[in-house]
Amino acid sequence: MRFTPIKFIKNRLAMLWPPIYDSLGENADGCARGRRGMLFGNFFAGASVNLISGLYFTGLLLAMNASDAYIGYISVGVTACGFIQIVSPMVLERMQRRKVLLMTLRGIFYFINIFVLGTIPLLPIDNGLRLGIFMVAVMLMNLVSSFGSPGMSIWHMQNVPDSKRATFFSLSSMGGTIIGSAITFSAGLLMDGFESSSTSLWGINPTLSAIVVLRAIALVFAIGEFVCFAKIKEHPYVSKRDTPKVGPKMYLLPLKNRPFMAMLCIQLAWSFTTAIIGQYYTVYLISDVGVSYAFLSSMSVISIPLSLIFTPVWASVINRRGWLPTLSFAMLVYSLAYFGNVFVTASTVPLYIGIVILCNVFSPGISLSFSNLPYMRMPNENRTVYLSVYTTCTSLAGMLGGFIGTQIITSTAGLSLNIFGLEAVNKQYINLLQFALVVTLAVLIGIYGRKERAEKKLSRTISEASQEVSQ
Repeated sequence: MRFTPIKFIKNRLAMLWPPIYDSLGENADGCARGRRGMLFGNFFAGASVNLISGLYFTGLLLAMNASDAYIGYISVGVTACGFIQIVSPMVLERMQRRKVLLMTLRGIFYFINIFVLGTIPLLPIDNGLRLGIFMVAVMLMNLVSSFGSPGMSIWHMQNVPDSKRATFFSLSSMGGTIIGSAITFSAGLLMDGFESSSTSLWGINPTLSAIVVLRAIALVFAIGEFVCFAKIKEHPYVSKRDTPKVGPKMYLLPLKNRPFMAMLCIQLAWSFTTAIIGQYYTVYLISDVGVSYAFLSSMSVISIPLSLIFTPVWASVINRRGWLPTLSFAMLVYSLAYFGNVFVTASTVPLYIGIVILCNVFSPGISLSFSNLPYMRMPNENRTVYLSVYTTCTSLAGMLGGFIGTQIITSTAGLSLNIFGLEAVNKQYINLLQFALVVTLAVLIGIYGRKERAEKKLSRTISEASQEVSQ
């Protein structure tokens, strides 16, 4: 039988269609329209944010002649703004309908991000004052965004039942990866085009001119996001009579919920562990190994085909094996990347390509599992409180991990270790700590998952036995 590419593609699409339809088309719960709005709204949001954050936000700061210290303060301030999420339930839990408020907050976020931050660099004022106003605007923008984030997530997740999450998250991940890569690459071409041709708008420098254009395009995507999110249905929020009134005592609810705290501990351990190495290994690759920025950028292209291939595979594994067993296995194999990082040198750069491939094959299993982790053991009532505690603690764990990593790197400066005949510097052998911690976490998740399955099996057996006796 002769192989034909067109027939092969049709067969693959035919295999993908049933889970896609089940996630986005099947409407037994009356929420299919909301799920479609959520998915495509997220795509629009990702496209918009890619144009006004990350690399292009850094480019805006550099175009304003911001110092390294200023950029560092901006990063710390943005992280600190995330802690306001712990306060948002005090307001949101008093409201039975939150959609209008959440959409208004999102609109304020985009207004500041696109219009205000895009206008400040053009103001004819002293640069010091300009940078001061810019920082205040950035802090205000992130406070607004962080305040509404838990409520937005809970509202959206009302429309994605557990049985549909694996496929939904895989579609969101694949689409987000493709759109993000395409947008970032296209925006880079536009930036390079403006700078190489010295194109100027209204007499401003080419870099700022390109950033203004990118923000205008981001506005179009933001409008698309609002149109899609408006289609997401808001259901009544569940509450119990025996739960504390809105106030500080609400925050004790997650701490008393042992199943939820188990999921939170997994997230905290992962956030702490992955934050230790931070950007240090990238610095090592550039400064010690001598790879170029172009080489590192090209590695991200690998994620597109691998994401398309393996994200549905991992979604299928999750549906068959469960969330925690999948997370444990994917994390265990993924840990080998940290071990391999130790042995990447100027003469073994191809090894890094293999490591990137390994990461992109197994990372969807991790990312999909963590997408659902906060909701796995979260009760239906007071969800804003639970998610606020979850995200705030996660930020704290990440900050602590980053601090520990910084202390390790600074205290071991100039100290090398002989590992299997290789003289490794601190930015190499810190990967061994990452490797050990990830392996330990993967094993503990596996043990917890097996214990949980055994308890559920015993519970079902007792229930069935009770039914037989009653009959």
